[in-house]
Amino acid sequence: MGNTLTGDNKKKWIPRTSGTRWTENLYREHSDALYAYGRKLGAQAPVIEDAIHDIFVSFWEQDKRKEINNPKAYLFGALRNRLMKSYRKSALTVYGKDFESHNFPLEIDYESVIISEEIKAETLQRLSSGIASLSDSQREILYLRFNEGLEYNEIAETLNMNYQSALNAVHRAIKSLRTHLGETVSVWIILQQGLQ
Repeated sequence: MGNTLTGDNKKKWIPRTSGTRWTENLYREHSDALYAYGRKLGAQAPVIEDAIHDIFVSFWEQDKRKEINNPKAYLFGALRNRLMKSYRKSALTVYGKDFESHNFPLEIDYESVIISEEIKAETLQRLSSGIASLSDSQREILYLRFNEGLEYNEIAETLNMNYQSALNAVHRAIKSLRTHLGETVSVWIILQQGLQ
């Protein structure tokens, strides 16, 4: 089993058998998010830091052999449980309430959301106009590449052209869109979200 950690947590984690380096990578990748989650739960910084440390140490002490299919979810659950246990031991309250009924704070900056939506609408309008300026064959090639996820060799086969022609056609279509949209918009990001 490969022991490299991916951002998507696609690898299974078996404490002790996955190796120290892999566990260290797991710690580095998730410790900040775990800390932020602990703060959202209302715990104090030293308690959170101790809990995160204890989670990883306990794996080595207990020699667990069960597979953990989603390490991130497992770690978040372990942190929450460890903080609840710490709360019960200390009998302290969080925001005047017990830990289980803590009101999870989630702040939304509505002004930023509105501005973001306006920018998105303007960008989509410009994209729509840019797509309309493309030829039918350019629209088809972009659709095959970004909506259907075809690789260049598959596009070449589908449209009965050689590989280099497919590559050039996609490049020209993107260049045309970039010219129409300007440099402020990432054409790749928009195309990855799909063409209609």
